[in-house]
Amino acid sequence: MVALALRMLRTRVGSVAGTFVMLALTATVVGLAGQVMASGLAAPGPGRYAAADVVVRADPEIAFGRGEDRVTVDVRRSAPLDAAAVARVAAVPGVRAAVGDVSVPVAVLDRRGRPLPAAGGEAAHAHGWESAALTPYALRAGRAPRGPGEIVLDAGLARAGRFAPGDRVRVVTPAGTRTLAVAGVAAASAGRQARQSAAFVTAGEAQALTGRGPGFDAIAVVADGGRATGGLRERIAAAAGPGAEALDRRHADPGDPRAYERAVLVAVVASSGGITTLIAVLVVAGTLAFVVERRRRELALLRAVGATPGQVRRLLVGEVALVGLVAGAAGCAAAALLAGPAAAVLTDVGLAPDGFRVDRHWIPDATAIAVGAVVAVLAALGAVRRALAARPGAALVEAAVPPRRLPLVRVLLGLAAAGGGLALVIVLGSQGVEFAGLFAITFALALAFLAPIALGGPAALLAAPLRRAGGGAAFLAGAALATGRRRTGAVAAAIALVIAIAATQSLTLATAQERTREVTAQRTAATAVLVPASPAGLPPSLAREARALPGVAAAAGVVSTEVAVLDRGLTNDDEPWAAAGRAPARARGARARRG
Repeated sequence: MVALALRMLRTRVGSVAGTFVMLALTATVVGLAGQVMASGLAAPGPGRYAAADVVVRADPEIAFGRGEDRVTVDVRRSAPLDAAAVARVAAVPGVRAAVGDVSVPVAVLDRRGRPLPAAGGEAAHAHGWESAALTPYALRAGRAPRGPGEIVLDAGLARAGRFAPGDRVRVVTPAGTRTLAVAGVAAASAGRQARQSAAFVTAGEAQALTGRGPGFDAIAVVADGGRATGGLRERIAAAAGPGAEALDRRHADPGDPRAYERAVLVAVVASSGGITTLIAVLVVAGTLAFVVERRRRELALLRAVGATPGQVRRLLVGEVALVGLVAGAAGCAAAALLAGPAAAVLTDVGLAPDGFRVDRHWIPDATAIAVGAVVAVLAALGAVRRALAARPGAALVEAAVPPRRLPLVRVLLGLAAAGGGLALVIVLGSQGVEFAGLFAITFALALAFLAPIALGGPAALLAAPLRRAGGGAAFLAGAALATGRRRTGAVAAAIALVIAIAATQSLTLATAQERTREVTAQRTAATAVLVPASPAGLPPSLAREARALPGVAAAAGVVSTEVAVLDRGLTNDDEPWAAAGRAPARARGARARRG
């Protein structure tokens, strides 16, 4: 049967090529999404803590609610650690040194007052000079900062602003704008320099620039012998205090947004990749159904010459399994070629952090190959089931005159999917934007089951105008539409599914963006809005300076954040509420009704 399957494949190059392309595309989507997710779930790397063995930070997970309603969320920046925790960690047996680190987003201004471009598209971060050795950074010129009012710039910032030791530089920080003296210029490895710009001040100055007082974002630990065992990490976490966690250096860098952004990336890729894979699977099923439909006469002849249903089934399954395996391998190769461009695109649109790289993992490749073969086999078994149900003689008759009625089970499944989609629209209609994808998938399944009726029927109505158009090609096309509703439905369903789900995703995104603009406009009654020219944000003093300008009646600084309101059932469906600073209230026409 294997030799017969190979000989039969050579006689149907067109249908085999179509099936191969669809399965290869499916495997490419699965493989590429899997590789991106696997790379996103991996440790982001040591970042600035390449020379540390353990990194201590506060647990970024925040829990709210009780019992079954308890929900946890991860914040972008965890709470600061107690300043006294450094001495407690340093006293733990097995710890050679412990260094407290503060990461302060800053904007370094050039001589014209414009923010210097920072590496990675993120804000530059200022740290205490003691943490420079953790990356490590080394002085290229000048000296280390010795007191308040001095700063060391990394080589990228110094080069962009043409600063040298002895120059004066303005720096925008959460505590306000400062003018500091450039004490020196430091540099790290080229890879580290390209990820995030850095500046260094004294430890006390770094804590003052945060605007929140004493405390550290993290404590970097160097262990005796350069090895940190699990027991040592547990002792370090206990010494740091409640709510602290001791992690491997690859997993914790409070000043590096890559860890948080990777979590967002995995969620987005999982959602979009899952929907794309579903579309691909439905299209593959429709394609194989079309291919099997064209082979009904051939399968009927095999039955007529003595082939048993099992032999025919094994023949067809063997063919598609072979094509599926080869297509899966080709899809994995295509995913490997697309990994670099995909990482660049995800970085450009802001879904992936700067420096993100897609590494190869064998599990996504194995999954992609398995998906290609399994989808092909299941689709072939479903398509050939009806062809093998009839007796050999009846199969020849059905091959010549295809049945006009759909199987009852298929009709019931289609109606159930359509009814389920309608019920979801009625129940969840008020949250249409959030559940638009689910609506589209449900109705897409209904369309796939009822395609010969929903799409083949309307297409058959075009048969008469085509025949009247004149010409042999138009006559044959009209005849095919009139008599081949199943084939037409299988082909049209695949196209309709892709368009329907893709359009739903695009419209959902556009609607959400427009709604965000409307809400922002409604809650902002200001005549003008000042926005930061760099990711470092604006200093609090700017609002006071703006209020002092002639012609300005009021000016208020706004800080966007999220809050969890648990009292009186205000849980917002287990999601935090968007919040912002509201003083002074007259800046946006807001008034407190009570209190």
